[in-house]
Amino acid sequence: MTMEMVRGLKFCLHFSIVNMALVTIALSDSLRPLGRHTPPTGTLRVTGEFPDPFVFYSFFVKPGEPLLMKNVLKAENFPAYAKWNDEYMREKYGEEEVQVEHGKKENRSEKYYEFTLNRFLSIYNKSNLYMVHDIPKQMAGDVYLPSSLQCGGFEKNLDFSVMWFSSGETKSVLHYDGADNINCLLDGRKEFVLIDKKHKDLVERDGFEKDGTFSTVDVEKVDLDKFPGLKEAPWYEVNMTKGDCLFIPFKWYHHVHSLPGRNLAVNHWFFHLWWFNNSDCERAYSEGPLESRPLNQFTKASELELVRSQFLSIFEDKSSISAVEFLEVVRCPRASGIKMFKFLDVNKDHKLEWEELYRFKMEYVMETFHDCISALLPTYDNKGQYVDTKDEDDNIDKEDVDLSNIANIQDLKDSGDANVVLESADKYSMKIEKYSEAVVEEDDPKDDSHDEL
Repeated sequence: MTMEMVRGLKFCLHFSIVNMALVTIALSDSLRPLGRHTPPTGTLRVTGEFPDPFVFYSFFVKPGEPLLMKNVLKAENFPAYAKWNDEYMREKYGEEEVQVEHGKKENRSEKYYEFTLNRFLSIYNKSNLYMVHDIPKQMAGDVYLPSSLQCGGFEKNLDFSVMWFSSGETKSVLHYDGADNINCLLDGRKEFVLIDKKHKDLVERDGFEKDGTFSTVDVEKVDLDKFPGLKEAPWYEVNMTKGDCLFIPFKWYHHVHSLPGRNLAVNHWFFHLWWFNNSDCERAYSEGPLESRPLNQFTKASELELVRSQFLSIFEDKSSISAVEFLEVVRCPRASGIKMFKFLDVNKDHKLEWEELYRFKMEYVMETFHDCISALLPTYDNKGQYVDTKDEDDNIDKEDVDLSNIANIQDLKDSGDANVVLESADKYSMKIEKYSEAVVEEDDPKDDSHDEL
């Protein structure tokens, strides 16, 4: 072999090694854990106490801003924080049946297993088991509801409170929740990746299960070729330690990683409030300072309150709603829409205030005006139960619901006049046929169709 051939082989070998190194670097840059492709953006607000309910609503819940509350469980003397070691839980609650997942990396297609808490405690430290279970009534006395949620309407919109228990190294999918969330860490450490809901287009661009509210991305090895939007999405990093609580606004995307070691948390979901009831808090404060109280003193809200929250989301930027605004967005047959508006307008001032929208009983509205609710929320029946309607049409005539050009609606006073004229902006005018008084005028509602606030 000549020297020229030897030099050629060496060059080819060196070239191959360099290329292999470049490929390895490219792969390692792509297949990193979620949130490690770009530095986090900014920092979250941090406090050392549970905020007053009005402050919590005004500065965090309403605008959708996360909040880290450091060491609040220790400061507020939460019994579960102080008592829930393995020995105490085994002795007092060992016979409780709990739901357990097999596998610490979340897989939403996996089924749950039923264990006694006693059995789980005996094996969780040497297994891949992860307990995810609604807090039983028998244990709810040890879990306190944060004072931030005890008036203003929060206490009437409480959803599930859940225990999360493992030996660490659990990893959730990247997902969002349809309710607001306060997550409190009783033991261990957790890392969160949070992404603002305003970046929906980036997060949900590829591989997002819209029916399941989660991404199919591998959170340990993010493939940026398949999920390019996640490289561009700004994110926040949150590090929680024992005694901390974190507020996660509804529809914010998040991924949770519990670090090695005993890891125990509880969280409280609550349906999103579009209005804060000041009068309710004034009554609460008249009885003394608000303090965190046992969860078993509160009642879980009906699923109908979730339906209400979803229904009211269409008015989120409004301070009040006129008749024409109502008919433009509640896209149901005209007669039903007019009847519903008149029913909701309790004080008969021809506009809807938020207090009125939180006063009616959702069960009555679902039964009486189901055609209007189902036009907006087709996945619920007239009892507020979820139904699968993927293959169904709502069969509403477009002529009945297309009010996008309406500029004005003549008054809906209680004069007995059933003529309602809708006038367009500049292009054309439309006239609604004269309905019989029995159709347009609101039937007398049931005595219990509205609540006192």
